[in-house]
Amino acid sequence: MEQGINQIFRDDKIQSVEVSAALAPGYVLGEVSEPIEAAVREMGLPQGYTLSWGGDTELLNETVGEFVFVFVLAIVLTYMLLAAILEKFGQPLLILSTIPLSLIGVVIAFLLTGKTMNIVSMLAIVMLVGLVVNNAILILDYANQLRRNGAGVREALLKAAPTKLKPILMANIATMLGMQPMALGIGASGAEMRQPMGIVSIGGLMAATFLSLFVIPALENVIEGRKQKGTEVVQ
Repeated sequence: MEQGINQIFRDDKIQSVEVSAALAPGYVLGEVSEPIEAAVREMGLPQGYTLSWGGDTELLNETVGEFVFVFVLAIVLTYMLLAAILEKFGQPLLILSTIPLSLIGVVIAFLLTGKTMNIVSMLAIVMLVGLVVNNAILILDYANQLRRNGAGVREALLKAAPTKLKPILMANIATMLGMQPMALGIGASGAEMRQPMGIVSIGGLMAATFLSLFVIPALENVIEGRKQKGTEVVQ
């Protein structure tokens, strides 16, 4: 009598050994997978042996890849729409710079609340692409109208930003107040699932609202000022 294997597992016709485990309280999947991979690399597995994730980790890795594709696609489609509205190719890139500004607020919101990134948070970040650009659109579109009427770049921006301040604040404050119950986890049905979306939305909108009022007009003034100087030198 001797001990032997009662089952042989194969994955894609490759003999494999399945090791399953559950997360301990207080840990998330993204924080655990990387230390496990580092420990396996230190073991120095013989040639032909590899580590392959399955279950929730495999699903998470696939979701992250799909999220990157969707995020890039959302940016490209937003750029095409802005280029058609503003009838310019460079200015939409300036407007899209509000997206990194909103991510600053997302990171701060996660640090303050202690929440971590998950699938719902990723969906909320994609949603922010269409929300945070509205501030810059209002300012720059009105500034373009003033410039077509003969105003200078600096003059148009100094008039456009205060004029559009009220509608920007009203729209963003209304959105953040609407997201507040979700961010606080109010409600018994899937509160933990919906809470990260509210936190991401409020943090991103808050940062984009205040930073875009200063950063976007300043960058537009610098870029257009250099263009005018270059035109004068050529003439």
